[in-house]
Amino acid sequence: MSVTKSRTDPRDYRVINLANGIRALLISDIQDDEARVDNNDDDKSSNSSHDSATPSSPKQSAAALCVGVGSFSDPEDVQGLAHFLEHMVFMGSSKYPEENGFDAFVSKHGGYSNASTDCERTVFQFSIPPKHFREGLDRFCHFFTSPILAQSSVEREIEAVDSEFHLASQVDSCRLQQLRNHIAVSGHPMSNFLWGNRVSLKENPTEKGINIHERVKEFYKKFYSSGYMTLAVISQGTTIGIANVIYGMSWSQSCVTSLTRWVT
Repeated sequence: MSVTKSRTDPRDYRVINLANGIRALLISDIQDDEARVDNNDDDKSSNSSHDSATPSSPKQSAAALCVGVGSFSDPEDVQGLAHFLEHMVFMGSSKYPEENGFDAFVSKHGGYSNASTDCERTVFQFSIPPKHFREGLDRFCHFFTSPILAQSSVEREIEAVDSEFHLASQVDSCRLQQLRNHIAVSGHPMSNFLWGNRVSLKENPTEKGINIHERVKEFYKKFYSSGYMTLAVISQGTTIGIANVIYGMSWSQSCVTSLTRWVT
């Protein structure tokens, strides 16, 4: 697939499609030899409501992944579940099990990470100096291929979502959004409580006998499928080198079974 770009844009672009349906946009931003990403060996052999530290260097590599599901897909009885899952995937993976290990790694090396849940999409992103990008991208990848979604993280992350809600409730744009929710047609997803808080994620489910831990795992299995994922990566290597880094990780194995389960 060709990419249309400005005549003054010096970057190189490549679109690749992984075997499981993830489409990835690769952007090569080579500006000087010192800023190259840690994928030079590959070059020679082959021809994104969650926030961490602010980036400290302009020479950063970055990646973002968009999952085509958001708050409109929340179940009626657990509103705010999409936002809650956005928080839970940061809490460790099978390869990197330490809670908040990704944020700690990114912050330690002067990078930045964030995530946000919208009505119909959830976006995760991070940037980091190029020499740490390979490991950062591998850690990022395992958010989606093998998140732990541990029971021990549930209460803390409900509190984190609740805290964000209370902070946002004083922001005019968020208050206007909630007003739109109140006046939306009954039965439309916009009429639901999209943000989530302690009441919607703990108190109401507990009263109804709902296991929130099981429900967030079900939501992940149903919706975090590779066919709904789009990846964008910008780095200081060639697009071929960046592609080889991605092919060497677990991206191509992500969530194929859940895609089949959702489509059928």
